[in-house]
Amino acid sequence: MCLVHGDPAVGSEPTLPWTKNMQTLPDNLAALQPYLDEILRLVRAEREHDQLLTLPSGKLAVDEKEAAALLGLNPWQLRDLRRDGRIEHHRIVGGRVRYTVEHLRDYLARGHEPPAPKRRRKLA
Repeated sequence: MCLVHGDPAVGSEPTLPWTKNMQTLPDNLAALQPYLDEILRLVRAEREHDQLLTLPSGKLAVDEKEAAALLGLNPWQLRDLRRDGRIEHHRIVGGRVRYTVEHLRDYLARGHEPPAPKRRRKLA
């Protein structure tokens, strides 16, 4: 049986759960409006956030200079954040530093707070 169109063999009406109280829906819409506005605001903000952090030309990761530009920082500021452990990164062959979209988004989502502390090895 299709929930949207009912059962064609029986000729029944749709049985959607929210159709039981359809007469009270217009009254409830006014009460729901602030919640709907907040949901729309959050969805729009998330879409804008996703569009802001797309890597150029389909790259999987960017170097420190490009990542700094995407975050609106100077490269030396991003380097200091990395050295302080406030932003995640990867090291590739030759010790070069790369940042993925996830690293940049996590940094922004935390409100520029450092990630959870990791155990670091002490250099001898």
